[in-house]
Amino acid sequence: MSLNKTQKELEEIVSKLSEDYIERKRTRNLYKTGLNIPKRLLIFYYQLNRENRHLDDTAESFIKHYIACESILENAHLNFEKQGLKEMYEYLFSNEINENFDIYTLLDLHRKLFSKAPYPEAGGLIRNSEAHIDGAPINLATPSEIRIELKFLDNDLKEILAMQEEVKTNKSYLFTYIDKCIILSSRLIKVHPFVDGNGRTIRAFLNKLFMDVELPPIYISSNENKTYKKAMQKAIGEENDFTSIIKFYYYKICDSIIELEASHKNKTYNKSAQTIMNLVNKIKSNIIPSQIHYSIDEELAGAIKDYLDEQDITSQIFNIAFFEPSLNPHAFVIANYQEGDKIKQLLIDPLFENISKDIKINPYNSNAPFLENLKKYGVSAIDGNELSKYILIFYNLQQSPNYQLTKKFPN
Repeated sequence: MSLNKTQKELEEIVSKLSEDYIERKRTRNLYKTGLNIPKRLLIFYYQLNRENRHLDDTAESFIKHYIACESILENAHLNFEKQGLKEMYEYLFSNEINENFDIYTLLDLHRKLFSKAPYPEAGGLIRNSEAHIDGAPINLATPSEIRIELKFLDNDLKEILAMQEEVKTNKSYLFTYIDKCIILSSRLIKVHPFVDGNGRTIRAFLNKLFMDVELPPIYISSNENKTYKKAMQKAIGEENDFTSIIKFYYYKICDSIIELEASHKNKTYNKSAQTIMNLVNKIKSNIIPSQIHYSIDEELAGAIKDYLDEQDITSQIFNIAFFEPSLNPHAFVIANYQEGDKIKQLLIDPLFENISKDIKINPYNSNAPFLENLKKYGVSAIDGNELSKYILIFYNLQQSPNYQLTKKFPN
C-alpha cells in the first residue's frame, strides 16, 4: 500500500490520517465505516521505524492512564487493587516476563495483580468453584474444564508467538496476527480461570502480545464499558461472533497510537497549567451560557479538547458516571503539560473551574460541604460510590497517593 515511501512521507500520511480519525471521532462519524479507517491508519503507522512510533515513551504514562481507567472499569478502587495493577504492568513492561512465556504466564500476571492484597496467596490460583458473568447468561468453563481449555489455548498461543517475527518483517501478517490475539483473549475470558481479576489479567496478557510486535498497549475508558461488554458477550456467548470485539480492539489500538503521537508531540512544548487554563477560559467565555446546564458538559469538554489540540497540548476526554443514571455521564478533559523536564497532567472540569486549593475533597472522609455545593448547582441525586469514582480519577492522576484534591465552584 505504501511501498518505497520515505519515513518523512509516512509520518505525514500518519499525521493526516490521525487528524481525520480525531475529527470523525469528534463529530461521531468514526465508527460507521467498519474497519477501513483503523486498518488504514494501522498499516501506515506500522511502517514507521520503531523510533518514529515513540514506543519507548509508552510505559510511564500508559501505566498511569491504565490504572485510572481500569479502576473505574472494574470498580477496583482500593489502594491494594491499584498497587496490584501497577505491579502487574511494571512486570509486563519488564524483560522478566519473557522467560518461559506461555499461556500459564497468566498465573504470574494474576499473582502480581493480587500481590498487595490482604491475602496475596490467592493470586495465581485457578478457581475450583463455578463462575458467572453478571447480567450475561454465558456458560463459562467449569472448574474441571479450566486446565484442559488452557492447554488447548496454549497451542493457539504457540501459533501466535510463531507469527511474531513474520509480522515484523512482513506487514501483510499484521491484521491476521491482531485478529488471532483478540480471539485468544476472548476465549480466555470464557474460560475465566480465576475467581476474580480475569478481565484485568487477560487484558494485560493481550497487551503483552500487542507489545511483542511493537504495537502500543491499550486501555478501556469507562464510557466504553458497555460497548466492550456487549461485544465480548457476542464473542463468548452462543453467537460465537468475534466481529464486534475485533472491531472494538482495532479502534482501541488506533486510540493508543494517536494518544502516543500527541503525547510525544507535546514534549516539544513548554506549557504551564496557568497557560492551559488561560486558553480554557478563553474558549469557555465564548461558549458557556449564563445559566449552567449539565447537559452541555460533554459538548463543552469536546470544544475545550479540540481547542487544546490546536494549541499542541495533549488532551483526552474521560467520561465518568457521576450524576444519576438517567442523566448523561459527566465529561471532563485531562491535559498534559510540561513543567521543567516533567510532563504533568491537569484535570479540567468544563462546568466548574480547574482544581484549586480552596475546598479539600477526600473520597475516604466526609464530603458533606462538597455535596451541598453540588446540590446548590443543580445536582438532584448523588450516589456515594459514583462520587468516589469521580474523585478517585483525580487521585489516579497524581504522583503522590496523599495528594489532596480541591475544587473551586463558579460564582
